[in-house]
Amino acid sequence: MCQALAAGWHHTTAEQLHRIADKVGRQRIVVVHGEADRMITVPHGRTLIEELNAGGKGGEDVVEGIIFAGQGHVIPVEKRQEIARIIEEAVRRGEKLNG
Repeated sequence: MCQALAAGWHHTTAEQLHRIADKVGRQRIVVVHGEADRMITVPHGRTLIEELNAGGKGGEDVVEGIIFAGQGHVIPVEKRQEIARIIEEAVRRGEKLNG
């Protein structure tokens, strides 16, 4: 119940998301969301991805957005290899960007 209250009271503006994406670098951000998430529904995940990408240059300067079909708020342990691959790719991309 506390998590639901926290999610309901939390708000980040589009401008705040743009600043985060500019500061961190869109290529360094990966948003993973469950399509069947009932706590924070998938339209919110899609909006997060869109807002983080807003103001970017496009092309390679984009946030990676992954929506897991049929998954809820917590991606299950059975997906650990896929999640590990996503994290490894993000780390490699970040290291390359660090040059």
